[in-house]
Amino acid sequence: MTFAERTPFAQALLDVSLENFADIPAEEALDLQLSPAFEKKIAALMKITRHNTYHPIGKTIRRAILIAALIAALAGTAMAIPAIRKLFVPYETKNAGTHYEFTFETEQAVVAPDRIEKVYKPFYIPEGFVQESPVITESFACYTWFTESNDCIFFDQFVISKYNNDSGPSAEKVETQTLLLNGYEVFCVYYDGGGASYHWTDDEYFYMLHCDDCVSEAERNAIFNSIAVDGEAVIP
Repeated sequence: MTFAERTPFAQALLDVSLENFADIPAEEALDLQLSPAFEKKIAALMKITRHNTYHPIGKTIRRAILIAALIAALAGTAMAIPAIRKLFVPYETKNAGTHYEFTFETEQAVVAPDRIEKVYKPFYIPEGFVQESPVITESFACYTWFTESNDCIFFDQFVISKYNNDSGPSAEKVETQTLLLNGYEVFCVYYDGGGASYHWTDDEYFYMLHCDDCVSEAERNAIFNSIAVDGEAVIP
């Protein structure tokens, strides 16, 4: 399901959110002294809303999202509403012929962590899979599970500014689809030989979840929805 298909719901969410700020005075009645840093962030937000990545979102919705974010910023709670924050994360998907590449806005790379500060992992894995030792570095974290027949599930987390597009999924003999899962826009690649990989980002990192063909779509989505911070991870 795409963002465009969720427009009525998004509009309802924004309407309710904006009602909470109905008593804020008009701009000309406010005596504001905005710092250069704040104005730079607002300019970046406005640029993001015009980005081609978001062409499915109507102009009215984009304008409403921006207004809600600006009001929240003035109230000292910028990007505090998760459903709004997630819509602002910009990246482009490009078919490079042999593989897909993901390009992030400069503003996103600058504000995202420059090293792994929180490690995420799926906490639901179908029966029969055994976890291998995770690999965690300053810019990359990987969790892998195998069955006795060598079927595989792996989950990767990348620092956005250090992501290498050589790690992008194959573009040969695949089908692709964009889904909205748990509030995130997810780029899905379905391989001709079976299996699928999900690719998405939040306001901090870029992620990939790969499952071999023995894992059903329902199980893939359950794995995706179980992803959370791994409090036991050892970060170098």
